Amino acid sequence: MSVFREVVRSLLSLLMLLPVLTNADTTPSNVQELFKKACVDVCKAIDVCSNGWTAFEKAFSGKNWNDSTNEDYDAYFSVFPLPTNIKDKALLWTGTDSLQTALTSRADLTSSANIVSIMIINRMVTSYNVTAWCGNANGGIDYSSTNCPSYTPGTPTPVYTFYATFSYRLADNSAGVVFFLTENTFRNTSVFAQVELPRLLINAAVTKIVVLNVYKYLNGTCNQTTSPLHNIKAKAITGGKAFSCVDVYGDASLNPPSDTLLTALTQVIKEQTSKGFLVNISGTTVLCVILLLTTILF
Repeated sequence: MSVFREVVRSLLSLLMLLPVLTNADTTPSNVQELFKKACVDVCKAIDVCSNGWTAFEKAFSGKNWNDSTNEDYDAYFSVFPLPTNIKDKALLWTGTDSLQTALTSRADLTSSANIVSIMIINRMVTSYNVTAWCGNANGGIDYSSTNCPSYTPGTPTPVYTFYATFSYRLADNSAGVVFFLTENTFRNTSVFAQVELPRLLINAAVTKIVVLNVYKYLNGTCNQTTSPLHNIKAKAITGGKAFSCVDVYGDASLNPPSDTLLTALTQVIKEQTSKGFLVNISGTTVLCVILLLTTILF
């Protein structure tokens, strides 16, 4: 984890050349209540959610907002651990939220759409409008400052650090074939470029990176000379990973996604792994039950 911390700090020094888009906000006075509501929405397990809040609060309480590290969230990810050895099932993505959620379910994959630790935070952000959380260096949570940044790419705020930490853990726990869903997009400021891809490249268990490129126009395909996806290919080959970029025609912006597009993507995934799919049960429900039993027994 210390290696990741140094990588992030190096990236931040480069990002100082870019405009810093800091969205000032305030930690809600009832952030604990809203976290637990979001957690119960996802887990239905109150005892687990109480433990989850204690661990989540520990990540930022009593600390400056601009000095957040990935280690700060160790306790939280101990309460809500990510799956391990995600072989041929990991789905990373950028700019295709509704599509990746539907594809995760259809193709029995593992992504931010079905991992409890990030589902809780996403629920808190989207359903309860908790867009920022900050501590006070003198102790406790800072409920009064209006200079509590929300998600700011590349800046070590508690919000950005949470998502970056989740991403590197997901990349580290991946194995075999890893899928990246996109619309002919690869941004150097994205979490995929800054965190996930570098971690995949040093993960010996990952053997291949497959880009699932959803396109509507011919100039958005994998083989276009101006495609930013060539950057991923170059990095993958340099990192000793096999690489494929597969074009799938469709509109990634539709919500809900078209069944035709989901079927086509699922077929590509099946071909790339040369395996059938397990029966898709609710991994979220199973994990929450396990967490609850752990709380009761130990």
